[in-house]
Amino acid sequence: MNNTEKLLNMSQIKSLTAPQLRNFCEQAEFTFSTTKDIPNFNGIVGQDRAIDALTFAIAMKEPGYNMYLMGSNGLGKHTLLKQFLDKANSESTAADDWCYVFNFDEPDVPKAISLPAGTGLQFKNDMLQFTNDLDVALVKIFELKNESEFQKSLQHTISKYIDALKEKYQHSHNILGYLASLQNEIMNSLTSFCLSEDSHRPYEECVGFLAFQNYEVNLFVKRIASESTPVIFEDDPTLLNLFGQVEYVSQMGSLVTDYHYIKAGSLHKANGGYLIVDADKLFMEAPTVWQTFKRALKSQKIKIPSSDPNAQNAFLVSMQPEPIPLNAKIILIGSRSIYNQLVDNDDEFSELFKVEVDFSDTIDCTKESLNQYARVIATLIRQNNLPAFSQNAVKAVIEYGMRQIEDTTQLSTHMHSILELLVEAGYWAKEQNQSVVRDEDVKLAIEKQIYRADRSRENIYDEIKKGTILIDVTGEKIATVNGLFVIESGRLEFAQPARITANVRIGDGDIIDIEREVDLGGALHSKGVLILSSYLGSRYATNKPLSLSASLVFEQSYGSVDGDSATVGELCALLSAIAKVPVNQSFSITGSADQHGNVQAVGGINEKIEGFFDICKLKGFTNQQGVIIPAANIPHLILRDDVVEAIENEQFFLYPVHNADEAISLLTGLTAGKRNSEGEFPEDSLNYKVEQRLLELAALKHDDQHKDDCDEHDEDKEPKNDK
Repeated sequence: MNNTEKLLNMSQIKSLTAPQLRNFCEQAEFTFSTTKDIPNFNGIVGQDRAIDALTFAIAMKEPGYNMYLMGSNGLGKHTLLKQFLDKANSESTAADDWCYVFNFDEPDVPKAISLPAGTGLQFKNDMLQFTNDLDVALVKIFELKNESEFQKSLQHTISKYIDALKEKYQHSHNILGYLASLQNEIMNSLTSFCLSEDSHRPYEECVGFLAFQNYEVNLFVKRIASESTPVIFEDDPTLLNLFGQVEYVSQMGSLVTDYHYIKAGSLHKANGGYLIVDADKLFMEAPTVWQTFKRALKSQKIKIPSSDPNAQNAFLVSMQPEPIPLNAKIILIGSRSIYNQLVDNDDEFSELFKVEVDFSDTIDCTKESLNQYARVIATLIRQNNLPAFSQNAVKAVIEYGMRQIEDTTQLSTHMHSILELLVEAGYWAKEQNQSVVRDEDVKLAIEKQIYRADRSRENIYDEIKKGTILIDVTGEKIATVNGLFVIESGRLEFAQPARITANVRIGDGDIIDIEREVDLGGALHSKGVLILSSYLGSRYATNKPLSLSASLVFEQSYGSVDGDSATVGELCALLSAIAKVPVNQSFSITGSADQHGNVQAVGGINEKIEGFFDICKLKGFTNQQGVIIPAANIPHLILRDDVVEAIENEQFFLYPVHNADEAISLLTGLTAGKRNSEGEFPEDSLNYKVEQRLLELAALKHDDQHKDDCDEHDEDKEPKNDK
């Protein structure tokens, strides 16, 4: 078949046209000239599900309605959460202060006392004033010589100061109990040590016996009355950072401590409010941290670790402060993978974190959402003091977001990357002395982002240009297909063409994945190869054994290969090898295939097309080159302007296919062929050639087996000589 006939056959599958590749924002019907004409958008676009979950979780006061926020970075999780918590804070009062005081009954178990916000410091200062006043009063009392008068003055003075404190803090049951214990402690200490039957010890001896330092207050958590509900973000969720600690000091070779050295953790600081924890970092800590965290949530108590984990070999005077009631809403922010692991493997997680706040990466692209999106862009521009963007520049930004998610039917909610592009486009506009950012400036910013990261790509393309990496973009070869795979290099993804080659021989139906055999192929790639074996058997050998063995390889591939996006290319290489029909090297192909030969969508479609386009441009266009893609990938096409221009000028082509028959027809120029009513393929079809070759291999295998059987039978007949 000559080239004209092949092109005629190819024309039965229509290539995509330029207008099909450039209508992303038309339905929006934008009327603005620049973003100065667009009002601000207050809110987070496209996160209705997350907003509903946050509203519910914050309103629920019952235990267990903690929440897990999940979604990719840059979706506005923190921004939306802050908006909700700010609103909740404005409707609530400040949380309590917390103090630790000396426990006169159990010195190793300091008592915890809560007070209204802002009064903890007052209580601390009042107790300092009490010790000062008591010290001055005792000096005068100890001057009394009359023992009866001494005792009566002593009791009256202590009662006077204690009663004044009791009056001031009469609404705090815990403080009243503490003051009663304090009064008894002071009286018992003085009377037991200082008094005898008819005299008392000197003041200097007695006052030294009183431990004034034990009357001080450790203001453990300090609030301000005018503040709203606390919101604490714990970025480093270690055991001590979350639960606080008892610090130790060195004293005569030992580490000692007392209630003055109790330090608050983020759980204490967030008590009465909200604690936000980075889940990914939390689960990087030792498992004991998560277990301790869960115990606190279940018991609704914060228990401070009793010793310093960094001083395990030292002799410690231990202390166990009284636990503090936990009344905080916990918000974990993390990845979906960690969330799924917790749901699957931790039965307690779902009881403690009842609310899933799922942030979407995308929203449906509609007229309404497009106009909302333009308002979001305008808001970001004003918030960051950037120059106004033209309508075409806004469209270019929206297209960029679509490309990031590979879907023209969706809009990206990754506003962090959108903002980054806005800032850089604004920079390049200023460099060009433009007062309004144009679409050219947006595209230049994208080109510069790629340029800063594409040294690895340039190196590979240089190797292709030199001929070190072998890629043909013209001519024909048997059992050789131009495949495409995506390489990640830092922030940049790009495609590298690679030759897929196949060999076939008589065998038992095995297809060897050479990449897998040398540990360069991943599980998904191996799955694709197994699908090929199933397809060949069901298509060509339903009533007879598949009597071939085959091997597949990505030539000059030195890194790992995974994914099933090369399945269609591998299948076409196999069919070419079996039928001994050459493949047109002007094409590259990408696509996944199922067991029935249906072609399925793949990722990285834009990069793959542009990668082969760049190689064809490097080696020279022939106006026949192009890429065969899954038809299901058409909504994902957001190609560079130069590629679309080449398609418009019929220098480069995109052929969408639905099944393997269409793909192999394009690559070989032969009609694939369908079975007739008698179950036979047309004699001039590719499938006929494949089937006939498989029949030949089966016959050859049968003849070999028959010959082996005869040889064995003859050996059995040979006479045996007795010795």
